Amino acid sequence: MLLMPTSWAMPFPVGYDTVGEGEALEILQAHSPCCVTAFLGVPAISVPVVRAPLPVGIQLVGARFRDGLCLTAAEALGRRIGPILPIDPKGRRASR
Repeated sequence: MLLMPTSWAMPFPVGYDTVGEGEALEILQAHSPCCVTAFLGVPAISVPVVRAPLPVGIQLVGARFRDGLCLTAAEALGRRIGPILPIDPKGRRASR
């Protein structure tokens, strides 16, 4: 099992992808770690691990045909970390 970032950058502001073509390209480039696993055809799953100020995640990457290992590891992390609730872009806290 390999741990990789889901992005090379911290979370972008809400709406950043609609500012312009350059900003959209910046987001795509920042998220290239997720594209690599898809291109290689290896199983991977992204898991949020930090809650504040915005969720930050890691990507669990397994060997070919080891999808179950990735899912088991993600489930274990999810139980350990607990739920990370959706973020309201206007700054209100989500309720449980």
